Amino acid sequence: MAVGGTDKRFFGGKMTWHKVEKNPYGNWMLRLNSLKVGNTEVCGGTYGCTVIIDTGTSLLVASKAVHDVMQKTVKIKPSCKDFAKNPKMDFKFGKSTYSLRPSDYTIEMAWGAKKRCSSALVAMQGTLLKKLKAIVPKHNDKVIIMGDVFLRRVYTAFDNSNPDAPKVGFAASRSAATVQAHSCVVLIDTLSHSYGHVIMLCIHASHVPAGGWKRHLHGSHVRS
Repeated sequence: MAVGGTDKRFFGGKMTWHKVEKNPYGNWMLRLNSLKVGNTEVCGGTYGCTVIIDTGTSLLVASKAVHDVMQKTVKIKPSCKDFAKNPKMDFKFGKSTYSLRPSDYTIEMAWGAKKRCSSALVAMQGTLLKKLKAIVPKHNDKVIIMGDVFLRRVYTAFDNSNPDAPKVGFAASRSAATVQAHSCVVLIDTLSHSYGHVIMLCIHASHVPAGGWKRHLHGSHVRS
C-alpha cells in the first residue's frame, strides 16, 4: 500500500483513470463497459455493468443477472480438475481492458496431499441484496463488487484529491518475480482514543538495519 501517490515498482505501462459514478454511500463506483468471459458478453446493453471497487471484499460478488450468465460459463470442480481450461475474464473500462486468468478466480485450498477448489465468483445475498437499489440508485440490474480477486492482478489507485471529481486508476500489476525485494514496516500511533494512525514504510531489503526493525523501533513513538 502506498499513501499519497503510486509506487511504480509494482505496475507497468500507463495508468488509466476512470471517473467515479455519483452515489449516496461514497463508494468507488465505476461504469464497466464490457465484461467478456471467453466469448460470452456479460455486460451487454447501452450502459454495461456497474462495479464497486472494494478493498474490503475478497471475492467477485455479482448480482443475479451477472452471476447467472457467468456461472454457466465458468465451471470449477471441487476436485480442481481442469480448472485451467476455463476462459479468461476481460474487464473493459473505457478503452482499457484488464484480464483475469482461471488461476486468478479459482480458490484452491490444500491440506497435506489433498486439495479442494471453488470459484471466487459468488452471488449477492442477504442484507447486501436487499440494500442494492439504495447503494446503486441507477443501473442496478448488473452489479459486481470487485474485491481482492481483481485487485491482486490490477494495480489500483484511489484519487480523491478533488472531492467533486474522485477517480480510480488502473494499471497492469507486475509479477512478484519482477518486483525487487523490499521490506515494509507498519507503525501504529495509538495516541487517539478513537482511531490509530497507520504509517507504512517500504524500504529496499538491503537497507533493513542489522538485527531487523524490532530493535531499532523499540520504545519509539511515531505520530502522523
